[in-house]
Amino acid sequence: MTIKDYKVGQEVFIMLSGRQGWQIDEEKDLIKCVVEKVGSKYVYAKANNRCYSEKFFQQDEKDDFLMEYNDYGDRKLLFLTKEAAFDYVERRRIFDGLRCAFYHSINYGRFTLEQLREVQKILNT
Repeated sequence: MTIKDYKVGQEVFIMLSGRQGWQIDEEKDLIKCVVEKVGSKYVYAKANNRCYSEKFFQQDEKDDFLMEYNDYGDRKLLFLTKEAAFDYVERRRIFDGLRCAFYHSINYGRFTLEQLREVQKILNT
C-alpha cells in the first residue's frame, strides 16, 4: 500500500491513539474520515466533527496503514478500510501471543523439537 492508493473524497478510518493493542471497539476506536488532500509525502484526512485535517505519512511500504505526522504522544494510524484496521489489530495480537510463547523461559519445555522445526520452516519461507 502506498500514498497513491488514497484518493481525495475517499472514506477512510483513523485508529485512535493507544488503541493498537489486543482489540478495538468499532464505535469508540475508529473514526470515519474523508481524504481532503493527497500529496507526494502526506495524506490529509478530516473527520466530520473536526475543524482541521490530520496529516499522515508512509513509514514503510509493507505497512497497510499510514502513520500520523506529529512530534509527541501516540500516533494515530490511517487505514483504507475498517477491515484493514481489524486485520492489523489481529496480526498484532497473534504476533504478541507468539512472542510471549517463545520469550518466557518458563515455556522452554512446552514445545517439542519437531514443533520448533516446523515453526522455523514456516518462518523461513
